Amino acid sequence: MSTPLLDRLPRTRGRSRLLRAVLTGLAATGIAAALAVPAVAAPVGVPVSPGGNAVGWGNNDDEQATVPAPPVGQTYTAVAAGDAHSLALTSDGHVISWGSNDYGQLTGTPTGGGYVALAAGDYHSLALSADGHITAWGSNDYGQLNNTPTGGGYTAIAAGIYHSLALSSDGHITAWGNGGEGQLIGTPTDGGYIALAAAGTHSLALTGDGHITTWGNNNYGQLTGTPTDGGYIALASGYSHSLALTGDGHITSWGLNSYGQLTGTPTGGGYTAITSSSNHSLALSADGHITAWGWDVSGQVRDTPTGDGYTALAGGFRHSLAIDASTAPTLTGAPPAATAGQPYTHTFTLTGFPTPTVAVTTGELPAGLTLTSDGVLSGTPTAAGTYTFTVTATNDIDPAATLEVTVTVAEATTTTPSTGSLGILGTIFGS
Repeated sequence: MSTPLLDRLPRTRGRSRLLRAVLTGLAATGIAAALAVPAVAAPVGVPVSPGGNAVGWGNNDDEQATVPAPPVGQTYTAVAAGDAHSLALTSDGHVISWGSNDYGQLTGTPTGGGYVALAAGDYHSLALSADGHITAWGSNDYGQLNNTPTGGGYTAIAAGIYHSLALSSDGHITAWGNGGEGQLIGTPTDGGYIALAAAGTHSLALTGDGHITTWGNNNYGQLTGTPTDGGYIALASGYSHSLALTGDGHITSWGLNSYGQLTGTPTGGGYTAITSSSNHSLALSADGHITAWGWDVSGQVRDTPTGDGYTALAGGFRHSLAIDASTAPTLTGAPPAATAGQPYTHTFTLTGFPTPTVAVTTGELPAGLTLTSDGVLSGTPTAAGTYTFTVTATNDIDPAATLEVTVTVAEATTTTPSTGSLGILGTIFGS
């Protein structure tokens, strides 16, 4: 296989947009979709719960990795990343943008609310409203803006380097923008699709039964390497490589491997979301841990945040974003009194993300009671007395939550049978 231009030519700031396209071919954000048919995995650019603050890492020449704090009273629920600009969706449906503004990526950002999904291309961006209308802003060199569909009823959006995709409620795909590699004319004409991904010069769509359709450029097997089996639940696409996530959380990758985009793919399962960029990729595990692999020229792999509690991902050209929803645990709820010999249940109230676990850290529980890791105190106490102990909730986010607990167990109650009926019998029989 010949060495791609991306490998052979130097990368410098200030080069022309066309040359940057040839050299880097930004894959925007994998998928950004509000799905007509819900997927197990959270697509890029679609709101997740819980939301939180966002973090960025990798290249920061245009401050694209310096995330502004969300507005007061709001959290970020979705993120998307372009070449050198970034987007976030607030919990009330407003779009926040930062980074490069060379082509109006910031000044063109819509100011209204009611948006439900985002997508970021090389120099253009998309936002999907709750009623299915699409707003586009930024570069229009290939009609990324003025060819945007004007009708409503769309349920998903995706942005590639200079082209975009939208999915209608009946599963049909509309494509616009640059079509030099078949990104437009190769678009499937049938329906039944539930998710999209747009890349440098190729695109992907997912059917309701989990099969993948690809079209566009095939220089590195982006099309011919596409898996033929079904059972996939999410897609993501880089410049010349792609990812698919199975229902059990395994990741399949194909296409270009010049930076370990394929060989670095995790082999284990348990992943819940995927995203890809120009030449690096990210995956999110069920506990909110991020795994990154591929091109690492600007720290987009080695500087990936550690720890758990992340809920969403987005990959840009040389930077990445994630939503950090981690919160320290809280623990409340004073248990009521108990009675020996009587069944007893009390559930402590827990908050925090990841979900905290609880344990007794000092003292002893009343004999006959146990405490589960999710905070349920239950059983049948066997001995009266006053019992004081400490319950602690932890989730690796400091500080841990502690609660001093006192449970009073009363003596078992006894009932003395009434003699009234026996007295009546005695009268009857003359005793």
